[in-house]
Amino acid sequence: MLSLHTNIAALNTKSNMNSTQTALSTSMTRLGTGLRINSAMDDAAGLQIATRLDAQSRGMTVAMKNAQNGISMLQTAEGALNEVTNILQRMKDLGTEGSNATTTADDKKAMQAEFNQLGKELTNIMKNTSFGGEKLLQGGKLTKALSFQIGAGADESMKLSLTGEMTSLDNALGKVSTQYEKEGGPAAGPAATAKLVAAKKLVVDGAKAELALDATKNAEYKSAIEAMVTAQGSIDPATQKDLKAANDVLTAAKAAWDGETDATKKLALQADLDKAVEGFASASAAGNSDEVGKTDTITSINAALDAVGTVRSALGANANRLDHVINNLSNVNNNTQAAKGRIMDTDYANESANMTAKQMLMQASTSMLKQSGGMSSMAMSLLQ
Repeated sequence: MLSLHTNIAALNTKSNMNSTQTALSTSMTRLGTGLRINSAMDDAAGLQIATRLDAQSRGMTVAMKNAQNGISMLQTAEGALNEVTNILQRMKDLGTEGSNATTTADDKKAMQAEFNQLGKELTNIMKNTSFGGEKLLQGGKLTKALSFQIGAGADESMKLSLTGEMTSLDNALGKVSTQYEKEGGPAAGPAATAKLVAAKKLVVDGAKAELALDATKNAEYKSAIEAMVTAQGSIDPATQKDLKAANDVLTAAKAAWDGETDATKKLALQADLDKAVEGFASASAAGNSDEVGKTDTITSINAALDAVGTVRSALGANANRLDHVINNLSNVNNNTQAAKGRIMDTDYANESANMTAKQMLMQASTSMLKQSGGMSSMAMSLLQ
């Protein structure tokens, strides 16, 4: 129908041109951002699926980092225990050589000196090996149950508990050398007799004011101190200088404390006596080390080597598991990202073809809209 008021051709052309312009704008946006979905309007269901896949992918990426850090921590502990193994092997060499009939007293003395230093280094390694500022071995992380987050879900974790193995290792090392300090206390050497324990308990743990004022407990305290000193037997000043010096300090402190009758002054002197007891205990443990030359030492070292091997094998097994965790997460993560990409990413070949088609339609629509404007003038020509 030819009409002056309604130009159907122009209206249809305009409507189609608006749709084409919207489609062209969408194509250009997708080509510009590289994303097929730039808002929920583009694909509401696809956006929800892609968001869930993205959350899973990011969680697995962090989990892979967690596993890598876990491997580093376990390898740090295993490397430290490798050095413990080397030290124990050297101590076994010394113990084996010292047990031979051809070894002289001077030989054993030199071997014992090295043996003692190796025992102290065992303490240093076990106490001070750390990762990220936290202790790992004695009293550290490996003595407690550990949990590694190895997946995007809350239930995807790996448990590791070496509490029993670490306790056994600490006990085994304590039997190897008197210089090794077990968790929770100083080196326990031959001087740790029942009387020494009783004396130290009274000095360190006792109620000092009550001890100083109670005659019965004073007598018990005095008896324990005297028994501790006497039990050491004769001290060789030439070979046990530190023990002799500590004994002299303790004897003098005991005499001063014992001879004081004033309760207030006795309390003041007790602090010196406390220090003297601790000093004597430490020196006696160091001065009486005699592991070299005893066949029991070889047995103790073999047991310690077995305990170290048990812990190291557990660390290695769990580190290998974490390595497999990383490989599996990498595969799952790659496929998850591929699935997300198929939903979210722009297909440039398809979208560039769409843009070209829409651009040509826009040009044609613009041209036809101009032509449809002449329809009204055709109606006027009928009135001439």
